[in-house]
Amino acid sequence: MNQHFEESARVGYRERDDDPIRKLTLAEQRPIATPFRFGISPARLIPWPELAYRADIKNRLRKGLEEAGREWGANPKEWMGSLESISLDDLTIEYMPNGGPETWVSYAEQVAAMKDAWVRKLLTDWMDADGY
Repeated sequence: MNQHFEESARVGYRERDDDPIRKLTLAEQRPIATPFRFGISPARLIPWPELAYRADIKNRLRKGLEEAGREWGANPKEWMGSLESISLDDLTIEYMPNGGPETWVSYAEQVAAMKDAWVRKLLTDWMDADGY
């Protein structure tokens, strides 16, 4: 399984309208589009060939998706999915902040830290206003 980044999720870019589209490297992409990734236990997912079959994706479309994915550096053998909705609470969500090293950061931990800082500021402002 791919534990880094799905290559087909990279941003396509062209300098001018008549230029061919090229995929940006992760480093080129980061200043303009923050990379996110999410994970879930593979036990909850269906491998791509079976998923395509169960989702009734016709062979021509399936092969086209696989070919396009390979052209962008993806490996369809690593693709998995679900036919059921998945709660955000069941996902591990990570992002790669702009300007830092190529390190994945837990979105949940970042949100928790921001909430904690917000509550501390709110309480501090409230206590200052009431003269505590």
